[in-house]
Amino acid sequence: MYSEYERPSSVVHFLKAAVSGRAESLDEYWATPEFRSFLASRDIDGLLPALNIENAPWSEIYSTVWTAQLSALKELLADFETAGIHALVFKGAELTQRFYPQTPLSFFVDVDVLVPIAQIQEVKRILYNQGFSQSFFDTNTYGLVPRSTRLVGEIEATHYELAPFCKLTSTKLPKSAYNVLEARQSHPAYAKNGEISIVLEIDVHHNVATDVAIEPIFSRAVPSTNFEALTFSNEDHIWINCSRFYNEQALHNKSSLRTYTYTAPLMTSNVNWDVILSTARELELSASLYYPLKFMEIISNVDVPTDVLNALAPQVTRHSRDFGWQLGPLLGFIEPFPVPSR
Repeated sequence: MYSEYERPSSVVHFLKAAVSGRAESLDEYWATPEFRSFLASRDIDGLLPALNIENAPWSEIYSTVWTAQLSALKELLADFETAGIHALVFKGAELTQRFYPQTPLSFFVDVDVLVPIAQIQEVKRILYNQGFSQSFFDTNTYGLVPRSTRLVGEIEATHYELAPFCKLTSTKLPKSAYNVLEARQSHPAYAKNGEISIVLEIDVHHNVATDVAIEPIFSRAVPSTNFEALTFSNEDHIWINCSRFYNEQALHNKSSLRTYTYTAPLMTSNVNWDVILSTARELELSASLYYPLKFMEIISNVDVPTDVLNALAPQVTRHSRDFGWQLGPLLGFIEPFPVPSR
């Protein structure tokens, strides 16, 4: 059993090994059920096999579900391309496949695509033709329930993405894996009557936030490394992923480490920090970038330029949404009082 502060240190060591793709020394704690359970609670236990640590049968379950999700995404993107729709794949689908192609980090609830708002109706037509519907999974009936037209309208009138499009697919697992999933049903995979139902969910965005000009993001888009589509530039992936998750963690009690895990490897590539800084100034993102970038410095072993961090420092910018490090909930410890008591 690790102490309150030994486990966070071990988690950081694990993340550094996973992001770099190598471990100079393996921590024997990583192979314990307690550690695997903690990683599962943070949506990254799928990384264990990448460091030659057994994670059966969850690795097989994750891979089965992820394979079905990727297949659906590729089919959708093929129809988008035929229709001349300029789609961008981003977040987990793009970055997990780029940096961790051998193993999904955990379950992904959905995959995200960004399309021009002018092409939304054609996007909907293609999704409907492929059997998707704006619906949700009902755990009582093990089927999809259509969202009401009114609810769909309310969601789409006030948001920068459509109400989710879903469809079901079924497959089988070996009995040992099936029994484990049946005992711990977890979206988007559900076990019943010897088969698993996988909810294939597509989140279609026409922007990334209500206050963002989307044209520069489209203009900076680059070819995807995994799909016949475009994706965000490294810079846009960094600022969007970091600022969004930082605020979601504070406002919605998010505790996943997955976003940082698939974003941190971007730090090792060529990054135009001027793009990130100009965006931060325009959208007042200082604190929501400063703390995540400092954390990703540690787990990627790559230094963010000092002038960039100085410009983003919360003491300088006085941004209203400064929630501090927020590392306690992520790493599983109570943050100590920052100065010695008298």
